[in-house]
Amino acid sequence: MSTTLKSVLIKIFFIAVFGFLLLLVLQWAEKLPALQNQTENPSPINLKLEVVVAQHLYQNGNHILEGELELPNPCYKMDVVGGMDQESGKAILDFKISPPAGDEICIQVIDQRKFHVEFPGPPNPQIVAFVNNREVSTVIRDQGGTLVPGR
Repeated sequence: MSTTLKSVLIKIFFIAVFGFLLLLVLQWAEKLPALQNQTENPSPINLKLEVVVAQHLYQNGNHILEGELELPNPCYKMDVVGGMDQESGKAILDFKISPPAGDEICIQVIDQRKFHVEFPGPPNPQIVAFVNNREVSTVIRDQGGTLVPGR
C-alpha cells in the first residue's frame, strides 16, 4: 500500500471518529435544556401522606401537638405551623414539605420525622391538618380529655 493511500485512509478514519464524537455531543446538547428544566422546576411532590396522627394536650390555654410523619428520605424538608382559625374556630396544623434539590445526593431510607407544635387557643377545637395546602385526615389522641368526641 502506498503512503498516499495510507495517509488518506488515516484521514478518513480520523474524520469518521471526529464526526461520531460530534454527533454524540450534539445529541447530549439537545437533552441538556430538558435536564436543566427538571432541576429548576422539579415535578410536584408525590407524597402518599393521607393521615396525620398526633398526640394532643391542652395545658394552660395552649394546645400542644406532637407526632411523626413518614417522609420518603431524610433530605426532604418539613415545616409545620399551628394556630387557630378565628373564623371557623378550628385548630389548624399546616405542614409544608419539599423535596431535596435535584442535584442533592441522599440516602434512600424512610424518614420518621417528628413534629412538635404549641399555640394558644380555647379548649375543644376541631383539629384539621393540611399538607402542602391539601387537607388530610387527622387522628388525634387526646391526652388531657379536652377534645369533644366526634370533632
